Amino acid sequence: MTFSPGVAPPQPVARRAASHQAPENTRATISKALTLGIDVIGLDGRLSRDGIPVLSHDATLDRTANAAGPATALTAAELANLDAGSWHHPGFADESVPTLAEAFNLIDGGAHVNIDV
Repeated sequence: MTFSPGVAPPQPVARRAASHQAPENTRATISKALTLGIDVIGLDGRLSRDGIPVLSHDATLDRTANAAGPATALTAAELANLDAGSWHHPGFADESVPTLAEAFNLIDGGAHVNIDV
């Protein structure tokens, strides 16, 4: 593949990290995106009840965790105790809702980050 002079080649972007291979917005999917060599990891952020940025896409936890209602109704500690992986596959039952700080620590400069809030 060739590109015009002065035009940067496209960068692979993983929306909700590598969500086809692991549950979206979790440590597992971020790790998978890094393993795949993704240049830009897209994450979704919301504030927990105690004002801590956490990774969550939907308005409620109903689809992606073993809880109902908005992520904003729970503290970061409560979100950390949820199962946010079994809906994708039982092998991801140990995945929880990570904080944005945990995501940044995991990425550790290995990719650019695009956060949808």
